[in-house]
Amino acid sequence: LTVMILVLKQFCQGFFCKYLFLNRRITRSIDPVEAAVKIMDLNYNAALSVEDIAKKLSVNSVYFSRIFKNRIGISPKSYIINKRIERAKYLLENTNSAISEISNSVGYEDSLYFSRIFKKSVGLSPGKYRVQFAKKYTDEVDVL
Repeated sequence: LTVMILVLKQFCQGFFCKYLFLNRRITRSIDPVEAAVKIMDLNYNAALSVEDIAKKLSVNSVYFSRIFKNRIGISPKSYIINKRIERAKYLLENTNSAISEISNSVGYEDSLYFSRIFKKSVGLSPGKYRVQFAKKYTDEVDVL
């Protein structure tokens, strides 16, 4: 195998061949799960699908989902949802933005769908979550 690689290197003297060889080596050295986490952390508010992420990483989507879940403990889709919900909770706690604005800013075009996903994940609707957080915060300030 190493002899074959050496012969291939010698054969590929042109820039294009060198580029392809180096690019493949670099691509193989990138951990797809680590790269996917970075992609999702930076782009949680964009329209992301598991298939799109797998395609960006040049891996099969079924394989990608399996290794991601084995390593992180949840599916890639759940990871994106959790990221969006955590950001939405932060925005509900720290801004007076409308729920529809928050929904759009975390990647959900349909605020009703966002509310359903939020309630399923948190146990409260976004509006009730905001009210409960404000009440909790007011109670803590009163104690101080």
